[in-house]
Amino acid sequence: MTIIHRTLVLASFFTITAQSLPAAVVAYWNFNNLNISGANTPGTGGVPTTIAADQGSGSLDLSSWAGTVDDYAGSSLNTLNSDTASKSLSLLAASGSPYPGNNSFITLQFSMTGLSDPSLSFATQGTSTGFNSNQLSYSIDGSNFTNISSPFTPDSSYSTQTFDLSSINDLDGASSATIKITFSGASGSTGNNRIDNLQLNAIPEPSTLVLVCLGLTALTFHRPQRS
Repeated sequence: MTIIHRTLVLASFFTITAQSLPAAVVAYWNFNNLNISGANTPGTGGVPTTIAADQGSGSLDLSSWAGTVDDYAGSSLNTLNSDTASKSLSLLAASGSPYPGNNSFITLQFSMTGLSDPSLSFATQGTSTGFNSNQLSYSIDGSNFTNISSPFTPDSSYSTQTFDLSSINDLDGASSATIKITFSGASGSTGNNRIDNLQLNAIPEPSTLVLVCLGLTALTFHRPQRS
């Protein structure tokens, strides 16, 4: 078999393999390292303005959140690495008229380079006066956002929310991607939603693996001429 034939066979094999690969973790937050001394606004009382991913690479930005944040008890749902159900990212409406948390948002910032078909999942619950109309949107420039599906309402006890984003072709391979979650509908200052074990997953792009395959194949089958 010639080098070219071997290369084509291996490229076809890697293409088929890549198409059947399981999703890889892009970014994952378990929020167990939060240490908040009572509900406070971002940047005060131990509330961070950004939270780096515990696994993978990504940043959760709280700097635009106008309500308060606490670290109430978390969940064992949607965990990785057998993480304990310790703490959660707890978003409160806060006191005011109207409640400051309503129509406020958090963002997830991450890279999709070499990846496609993302999905988002997290454990969540809401209180009876908490946010009951929460809208996801995405952007690839950090400024212009497009809504994703319909708003969701958390259950009163922890359950897993999953969003299949594979139909959003703009996200495939995007060097800089942002997902925004805007919270609305709270009717009390202590009304809150908890988010825990937040995962972003995606599939390695077949074209990326094929290019790697071709390069490795060329090196493998290259034979220097004998003098």
